[in-house]
Amino acid sequence: MAKNLFDFGDEQIEDFLNKTNTENIEDENRIEEVKNVYEKYKDYSQEELMQEFLKTTRKKLSEGSLSIENLQNTINNLRPFLNSNQLEFLKDLMKKVDE
Repeated sequence: MAKNLFDFGDEQIEDFLNKTNTENIEDENRIEEVKNVYEKYKDYSQEELMQEFLKTTRKKLSEGSLSIENLQNTINNLRPFLNSNQLEFLKDLMKKVDE
């Protein structure tokens, strides 16, 4: 069975969190931040994650701390790593941001 974006993310975050031999305090702080975010969202369903993403994204857009161009640039940077289903999923998600 093919991996979905969420399974891939779980594997990547677990690999990242298992790296404990950093000596840089900024890296240690970033690792702690990633651990906290991971713990907060790890049990969310795909639907819950999408709703949280939409809520947070809309808030940041209204505050001016994020732009549609930033989001589009991120998608463009991810494009080479996504299959057609994943890309379509992101396009649909972007449409929901504008709703």
